Amino acid sequence: MKLIEEIKEAEAKAERIKKNAEKKGQQILQKTRDEMERELKNLEELKEKMEQETIKQAKVIIDKEFKSLKKEFEKSLSELKNAFNKKRAEAIKRGQEIILKWPSSR
Repeated sequence: MKLIEEIKEAEAKAERIKKNAEKKGQQILQKTRDEMERELKNLEELKEKMEQETIKQAKVIIDKEFKSLKKEFEKSLSELKNAFNKKRAEAIKRGQEIILKWPSSR
């Protein structure tokens, strides 16, 4: 009888150990999940920060490039206006010369 009782006690002890192990395993698993979720959230926040910083840097570069292109455009536009005005004055002068000469050539 004693052996049967010892076996039953050993089985009960084994069952308690098994339940404790399962409980600890679940706790460890939940703790690991929680840590992973925190880490994932931190990574998402870092990603967003980096994206915002990259966007800011890109805006700075774009603004510089835009200002440079705008200056270049304004310079080219000014040159074109000056060339137009010069050619226009020459064209008016030639047109006037042709008009003045035209009646006399008849």
